[in-house]
Amino acid sequence: MGTVRLTLDWRVLAFSGGVAIAATLTFGLVAALRGNADSPADQLRRRRRATAGRAATVSSIGSSSSKRPSPWCCTSGGLLLQTFQHLRNTDLGLQSESC
Repeated sequence: MGTVRLTLDWRVLAFSGGVAIAATLTFGLVAALRGNADSPADQLRRRRRATAGRAATVSSIGSSSSKRPSPWCCTSGGLLLQTFQHLRNTDLGLQSESC
């Protein structure tokens, strides 16, 4: 039985890497510029008000959740690599004809 060979296309890999870098720079720059708009004292006052019984503001949710996707991205990447490894080792039952 023939085996199916999976390969990554360098163009797809380069595009995906470019999109990831652009998204990282864009969202990181927006967060950095937004963080510099207020003084640290103003930010602390705003957080105290948000946690004092009032619903959390969008900015406090955004700043606290920006650190949380990292473990999810690492886990997803590891699972994706594991899936590719399983696909490479799986017999799909296909026979290839040599020309």
